[in-house]
Amino acid sequence: ILASEPENLTALLGISDTLLKLNLNSIAEKYVRKAYEINNATDDMVAVNYSCVLINNKQCLKAVVILEKERQMESKNYLVYNNLGYGYFQLANFDNAFLNYNTSIELNEENPLAYCNRGVLRYFIFNDDKGIEDLEKAFKYGDIEAKLILEIVERNKFS
Repeated sequence: ILASEPENLTALLGISDTLLKLNLNSIAEKYVRKAYEINNATDDMVAVNYSCVLINNKQCLKAVVILEKERQMESKNYLVYNNLGYGYFQLANFDNAFLNYNTSIELNEENPLAYCNRGVLRYFIFNDDKGIEDLEKAFKYGDIEAKLILEIVERNKFS
């Protein structure tokens, strides 16, 4: 498809998604970056996808810069703010991480990713037991990682 339609957004994103699932992050970046360059002005999901690849490739600062552009354009996509929070978390900018997780949850109150991420931040970084409530909500909304984290926390209480 890309041979005849080099700017086919669906193909670019499909290829990058498949490569991510195969843990071929550096190869995936080529395709998702092109999708971002073509369509960033009209589709904030390409910024979300690109940020996922950048974060997986340990380019968190670059991901934050891209997502901050979306925030400044007042994106209403909760994934923009979740990923922005995660990028800030990886950069140890915990206050900005917390603010962005909160925004993500405000935009989608049944958002398992942001509840899990905020729960980890609250419990492990801020030493706030409300993190457990966030992790429980994340699990309630389908986040399996939150369940695993809760099990680890529970085991550590009895160790």
